Amino acid sequence: MKPRTLRAHVELAASLAALGRHADAEAACRDALALDAEAARAHYLLWDALEAQGKHAALEDAAR
Repeated sequence: MKPRTLRAHVELAASLAALGRHADAEAACRDALALDAEAARAHYLLWDALEAQGKHAALEDAAR
């Protein structure tokens, strides 16, 4: 079951990141950003998830 609200996606991403599930946290962040491209916490969590996975090229894209 996927969350339906921005807040739920962001909280899911934060929880997944805390568990070390960075790829899943990345996906939850991207879902959150699909709902609101300006969601600051989702951007922050996405950045952390990408960095934790060593996806340095994707960091540059996420910064745009």
